[in-house]
Amino acid sequence: MARLDSAVTVVTGAGGGVGRQAALRLAGGGLWHFMETSEEMLHPADAVMEGIEHGWLTPRISRVLPLADAAEAHRLLEDRKTIGKILLATGD
Repeated sequence: MARLDSAVTVVTGAGGGVGRQAALRLAGGGLWHFMETSEEMLHPADAVMEGIEHGWLTPRISRVLPLADAAEAHRLLEDRKTIGKILLATGD
């Protein structure tokens, strides 16, 4: 399990050659990086679903595109042209 205060030593260089060594410190990451069990992961997901069901949490939906336009959806995400989620619709 990753911790914010953990450090990793990395050695780079060609095999048999002189390598460089650097200490790296982990920073950031998602909440999922700090959970070990499925129960720890499901609890926040359950809270999100409860918020949506009770109306105190509203997901921001940027666009709804047909599944055939999945490449366009990906381009919009890559180009940072959205605020919120893009949904791909599979029906009419």
